[in-house]
Amino acid sequence: IIYHYIVKITIFDNNNLYKKILLSVQKQWNSIVNNKKIEKIFNFVPRNIFLFIFLGISILYTTSFIINNDSQVLYAQPISDENVGPIGSEIINIHFPSNVTIDSYINSICLPFGTYEKKTNSTLNINLLYNNKIIKYNKINTRTLKNNALHCISTPKITKNKINNYHLKVNVTSKKVGDITIFRDKQTKEYTMYLKKTIPFFHYKHLLICIYLIIFLTLSYYINKKGSNLEENRFLLIVTIYMFSLLIIYPPLENPDEPSHFFSAYNLSQNTINADKTAKISVPKDIECLNYSSIQNLDRVTNFNKVKSCLENTNNKKTNIMFGVSNKIGRTALGHIPSSIGIKIGDIFTNSSLLIFYTGKLFNFLIGFLIVYYAIKITPKYKILLLLISLNPMFIQQMTSLSYDSLINAVAILFIAYIINKFNTKEKITITNTFIPIIFIVIMWTLKIVYLPLAILLLFIPTEKFKNKKEQILYYLLIITMSFLSYYLLEKVLFTYNDTSANADIAKQLSYIKSNPLKLIPIAINTFYINGLWYIRGIVGYFSWFRFKLSDFTVYSWIIIFIIIIFSQDKFWNTNKKYQKYIFFLTILISIAGIFGSMYLCWSKYKLNYVDGVQGRYFIPLLPALGILLIPNKKHFKIEKKDVYIYINILLIQYIIYAITFFY
Repeated sequence: IIYHYIVKITIFDNNNLYKKILLSVQKQWNSIVNNKKIEKIFNFVPRNIFLFIFLGISILYTTSFIINNDSQVLYAQPISDENVGPIGSEIINIHFPSNVTIDSYINSICLPFGTYEKKTNSTLNINLLYNNKIIKYNKINTRTLKNNALHCISTPKITKNKINNYHLKVNVTSKKVGDITIFRDKQTKEYTMYLKKTIPFFHYKHLLICIYLIIFLTLSYYINKKGSNLEENRFLLIVTIYMFSLLIIYPPLENPDEPSHFFSAYNLSQNTINADKTAKISVPKDIECLNYSSIQNLDRVTNFNKVKSCLENTNNKKTNIMFGVSNKIGRTALGHIPSSIGIKIGDIFTNSSLLIFYTGKLFNFLIGFLIVYYAIKITPKYKILLLLISLNPMFIQQMTSLSYDSLINAVAILFIAYIINKFNTKEKITITNTFIPIIFIVIMWTLKIVYLPLAILLLFIPTEKFKNKKEQILYYLLIITMSFLSYYLLEKVLFTYNDTSANADIAKQLSYIKSNPLKLIPIAINTFYINGLWYIRGIVGYFSWFRFKLSDFTVYSWIIIFIIIIFSQDKFWNTNKKYQKYIFFLTILISIAGIFGSMYLCWSKYKLNYVDGVQGRYFIPLLPALGILLIPNKKHFKIEKKDVYIYINILLIQYIIYAITFFY
């Protein structure tokens, strides 16, 4: 796409050498694409040279991910908060924990080694013993080890009834340069390890991936045939096949904080919203079966008999604790209304824990999706920008979960679409146009107040868009009055519950900052130095309980496309009122500061030298606002909608394949 820009709207003059080279490359590429012998192939793949290269690199990354994760993890001890120090010639005996249970057999053992981020050159011996007799020798040069990465060794078939007869002996010989270490759980002293079973080539998982590849090629063909005539809303409807798939592919509870969201929504579906927090609810007695992927441990589905069992109807039990989460109804109940409706409907027609869970997810998704669909429909401009954001993989993960992030992200897009509509509408704005702003203010005020400052955009709506001054004043008065009234009523009927870390003491932390305001500078620097890349990955693709992610190449590609689309749009801001753009820029900074400030006060440990707990997905509601903020006064790029559709198709098939490969 950058190449396309340089060639078609070049910043170079006509005699520039670079332009001549690029035009020559373009000419050669066009001759390949239009070659009669192979042109039919390009009905199913990108015709744009850079998107074709992106597809090729994506295939390499995806293949690598499949190879590295194409084993069933049958047991995991992932905690690695302590290391044993540099491994030397003295032998370390690694026994399998007594609680290891596997359903069939394992034939691979994986251990993470730490290299202290330094070069090493030694011989690492990992020997497998059966009844204290070595049955397999493994010698590894430590130069091949990556810091904290898993190293797997193949083993004979180790069955579940004999696993405790095996153990490993690890030591280092021929040490030349550097040290390595191995990790374990600080409390139990159990070594960090993963026991795996190799998946055969002919496996249901590979068959499923092939089916989605056929869907990908079919959609690519459709996009190439329709071209840029394909409307954004129609494309959004088409790719719901990916969204519905991800909704099902993700095992229950495999989104951050999903156990808490599920319990809160379940509570809301049975109790009045002003019920006592400790009130018990009636749930299927096998409700804990939903954790069949063993969240934050295995995070894999290893036994489909457990899934089948969770589908069955059971009797009920009364409880106020589920998955270790206590029963709470707070101001977040507003965000759980969509999923609670689905859970209520599921609870009426079935007593299956799994079906009840997925009906909750389905309704949460449908509400979020319909809001996004309507937002893209009503905006007269920048549809492709809002489409790219709404089909961001992290946006989809949250939309297809039980989290109220689905509602927050969708409403954020709806509000920006509303603003774009009002800036460009020919019809005069009246007091009947206040519903969306009120919804935005109430939801953000109630669920995530840090995004509320974005409402300042309402003040920038041009005066000439109103019938008269009186209508303008009534418009703002009605929004303010109804927002305050709605919030007040909600606060009176909902419990106020602040979810803070046990490590945080807000008053104490606030006092520390007041006494040392200059500490904010090193705290901010440390935060972005330590977690900057983590935030970028988390905006686009760091999934589940941060267990797998898209490649950095893919993450940066999304950011580049996002920027190019912004700079390919017609101007949004009034050039005679530049101050509005600066004020809105400060508003976004206030929201960002609010995210970090709230997490420092409510989550981070006392006097911590960086902000803990912030995740990249917290910035997603700011992306639509950031998009219109950065739109320049003059269009700098030209981009075909078709190319964006093709890019999104490649992005989402990667996400689908990664999810299938990781979870199953």
